[in-house]
This record gives sequence, C-alpha cells and structure tokens, in this order.
Amino acid sequence: MFRQIISSIRVIDRSALPGAVLLGLLICLNSIMEAVGVGLVFGLMKLIENPALIVENEKLSAVYDWFGFASNREFMTAAVMFLLVAFAFKAVLFLLVTWQKYSFTTRNEAAVAKRLFHRYLDCPYQQVAERNSAELITNIANRVFAVVQTTVMGAITIVTDLFTVAAVTLVLMTLEPFVTLGTAIFLGVAVVVSVTALRPFLYRMGTQDVAYSEAFLKVLKESLDSLKEIRISGSARFFARRFGDIRLNQAAMRRVFLTLQEAPKTVIELVIVYAMLGVILFAQYRADSPGQLLALLSLFGIAALRIMPATNRILFTINHIQSQRENVRMVVADFDMLGSEEAVTGEESSVVFSQSVELADVSFTYPGADRPALDGLSVIIARGERIGIVGPSGAGKTSFANLVMGLIAPQQGDVRVDGQSIRGRLASWRRHIGYVPQSIRLFDDSLRRNIAIGREDDEINEERVSSAVRLAQLDQVVAGLPDGLDTLVGEHGARLSGGQMQRVGIARALYHDPDVLVLDEATAALDMATERDLNDAIEKLAGKTQLVIAHRLSTVRTCDRLFYMEDGRITAIGRFDDLYDSNPAFRRLVDLMQSGDNRA
Repeated sequence: MFRQIISSIRVIDRSALPGAVLLGLLICLNSIMEAVGVGLVFGLMKLIENPALIVENEKLSAVYDWFGFASNREFMTAAVMFLLVAFAFKAVLFLLVTWQKYSFTTRNEAAVAKRLFHRYLDCPYQQVAERNSAELITNIANRVFAVVQTTVMGAITIVTDLFTVAAVTLVLMTLEPFVTLGTAIFLGVAVVVSVTALRPFLYRMGTQDVAYSEAFLKVLKESLDSLKEIRISGSARFFARRFGDIRLNQAAMRRVFLTLQEAPKTVIELVIVYAMLGVILFAQYRADSPGQLLALLSLFGIAALRIMPATNRILFTINHIQSQRENVRMVVADFDMLGSEEAVTGEESSVVFSQSVELADVSFTYPGADRPALDGLSVIIARGERIGIVGPSGAGKTSFANLVMGLIAPQQGDVRVDGQSIRGRLASWRRHIGYVPQSIRLFDDSLRRNIAIGREDDEINEERVSSAVRLAQLDQVVAGLPDGLDTLVGEHGARLSGGQMQRVGIARALYHDPDVLVLDEATAALDMATERDLNDAIEKLAGKTQLVIAHRLSTVRTCDRLFYMEDGRITAIGRFDDLYDSNPAFRRLVDLMQSGDNRA
C-alpha cells in the first residue's frame, strides 16, 4: 500500500507542494484541538465532581485570582463558556481542514487528468494508436480518480485520523495510562487482523472491477459507434445482453466487495463497545466515588466518540486504497511510459522546406508484426511535386504517409527535409503538412471551428476559412445551412452527408495553407463528378507538394510520379502511362479497377 501511495504522489505536480504543506499544518493543528477538546471535557467533569479543585489546584487558583472571580459558580460558568468557544473554534478548524483537503485533491485530480490527456495527445503516435480507446478513456475518466481521490486523498485521510487517534490516546495515556494501554492493545490487534485478512480479497476484487469497467465501456463505445450496423443486422439484443451480462457480473462482485469494505466498521464498533464495558467494570473497582466514576466514563466516552469514527475511516480507507491498486498501477505506468514526442526525440527546432523531402533507406516494423511494413525505402520528393502512392491493400501506402508526416519513426534510416533530419523537429515539420484521412472525424461543434481546428474563436482567421471553404467546394453547402459556418454539425458530423464531411476534412487541411498536402483516399466518399471537380481544384494548388493515396486510380492519373508499392517496398516509379506499359503488377491493378468500374 505504501508503494501505491508513493507512486500516486509522484504523479502530482510539484506546484501542489505549498498546498500540501498548508494542509499538513492544518491537520496537525486540528489533531491537537481534538486532543485538547477531550482534555477540557475531562477537566470540566472533574470540576463538577469536586469543585474544591478550583482552590486546591495551584494553576486553577491562579486563573481564579487573575480574572477576579467572586465565586466558584462564576468560575464554572466561565469554564463552560470557554469550552463552548473552544469547540466552536474546533468546528471551524475542521471545516477549514476539510475545505483545504478537498481543494487540494479535486484541483490535483483535474491537473493529473489534464496532464495524462496531454500525454496521450503529445506522445509518439504509435504508443497510443494500437491501444483500445476505451482503456485510454477509462484511465482519464475513472482511474485518475483512483490515483488522486482514492489513494492520495485516502492517504491524507489516514494521516489526519492517525494524528487524531494519536493525540487523543496521548491525552488518555497521561490521565489513565493503564486503562488506555489495555484498550489500545485490544483495538490495535483488531485493526491489524481486519486489514491483513481482507487485503488479498480486496486486491483481487479491485482487479476484477478494473476488467469489468473496461469491458463494459468497450462494448458501450463500440455499440454506439456501430449503431447503424446493429439496427440493420437486428443484433441490438445481442449487444444489450453482452452489456447486461458484464454489468450484472460486476454488480455481483461489488456486492461482496462493498460488504467486505463495511465489515471492519462493524468489528471495530463491537471492539470499542467491549472496551467501554471493560472500562466501566474496571472503573467500578477503581473509582472512590460516583463522581470519579462519572469523570472516568466521560473521559473515555468522549475519547470513543473521536477514536471510533477515525478508526473506522482508517480501516475503510486502507481497504479502499488496496482495492484500487491495479487502477493506480495502470495510470502510473502510462505516466512512466509516455513521454512528450519532442522529449523523446530531442530539442525542438524549426524546419525550413524549400527543396525536397527525402526517405533515406528507411524501414519500419509494427510491434508484433512478422514482416516490415516499410522495407528499405529510398526516395526523394521535390517541393511542388504531386506524388501518387498506389498498390494493393497491405502494401504499406498509409505507413509511407505516416512516416513522411512523422507519426511513426523509422527504425532504420532517416526522413530528411532539405537534407536535415526531422528527428527532434516533428512539431515544426507538421506545421507544413495538411492531412485528409479517408474517414473524417468531426467534432460536435460549429462548422467554422471544425475547419479551424484547435483554435479559439478570436484566433480564427476568417479569410483562411473562406479560402478553405472555396477550395474544398463547400460554398453551396455553407449557403444551404441555417446558420452558415456557425451551424452545429452534430456528433461525428451527423447533420452532414458523407461527401460533405469529406469536403470539411479537406477544408480543415487547407486552412493553415500547408506546403505538403497528404490525401489518404480523401475523395473516396464523393461522387464521380464532385471528385473530378475537387481533384481539378487540388491540382491547381500551386507550389504545394502532394502525396495522394488512392484505390480509385483516376485520382492519381495526373500525378507527376507514381510510387507503386508491394510488401513494404517501392517496386516501380514513373508516370501513370509509363508504369502501365512497363509494370505488369500495376497494369493488372488498373485493369481490375477499370473492370470494376464498368460493372458498376
């Protein structure tokens, strides 16, 4: 558990240290006030039992004379008023500690979640691309809570209550050492046995809960993303049953888990009741008068009111922390594993692109793959060239584009711009690139913000938006929308057609006027006429280097050069007609596409 707490504290930002120090001081002060409160109540009960102590006790007598009390009754009244003020101060202090405690944890939970989210967005692409998005969402939405609110907040709660128990116990030891020692041993054994006995069960159930949570979120996300296919196939009941089975199994497990978490509370309450009964029996033989018996019982009664809830919270929190060990491990592992892309590759410096992009003997193999996705590629692409990348499925076309964009790093060779490696300069290089994927992801926001992605409203350049809309042939679409560029497109662009979404993606890529335009099946969702018009417009983008990945070969017919790829290699380079005449594999691909178009 201690390693888990230390690991969780490590992910807290160092800027939170002053808040932690302030919280620690408040906790210490609060614990002292708890102990003082117990001592004051005991002292008051002793005075009620024997008012003569006001005169007999040297310190009380000095206070009596200093304030000039006229009678014991006035002194007792003042003592009660002082006790009221002291407990009011203690209540305010407790609220202040609670405020600072929750302020510290909630603020740091938000900060840790933001930092982890930024790590996912900023780390090397391959580190997150192959992971299930449900796991990443769970880490940010749920597991960060386990790190900060459960573990760090739990540690603070344990420290707070341990200080309280220790301070109250110290007062009891000073006043009644023998009874206190016996009660402490009795209670301590019960706590140790409860924690030790439940630890393996709670850890195992916590691990199961992690698996169930991730599984149901995965089913939920995949089902909602595939709603159309599920409706058409009539498989709604199947997915609902899968989701329900996971939730029911998790509910059955949590029933046992929550019961076990509550069990120590019952045990501790029983132990404290037994201890109090023992104190009563002991006090009957020890007390010389009913007043002494009342004072002793009041002392331990008030102490029990402080110790019992504190002990219960300590036990519950320890068990809860232990149950979240797997959640914490996964979040901490991501912080340890995922670094900033530029931190991995080196110090960022600017890229100037005026001549060429060169792939120098580059190779890349995906983790777990038995053959390279790219194998010894060496090509030079001149600025302003329009390059078509063609080949059968699995040839490495998209991997080639990802390599040029710096989304994957070559395991052999290098990618160079104007003769300089892009390692350590990825962010600068990507500012030269506009990317249009085959499947466009639109945000549930306005059309304008979807085009000028990642910019605040006051940062959006309206001239660039208008230019991008015009080049992507979105003019008529915008004119037909009720609020024009301010129209909300819906989740995943639900209010737009597939072709309109594709054109929004093209406008997004063109917004920042890139030097390099990467089109990965960018016009596949468009009808033939719109595709032809859009390709004509793209061809006229003077000075832009273009990489065009296409299965529909009419898209690349006018490219300056084609790279024909097979099995991760570029096996032929040339213009469309030259490759058709000289390369049998390319000729078969063209003939196959043409026969498919004719049948359509």
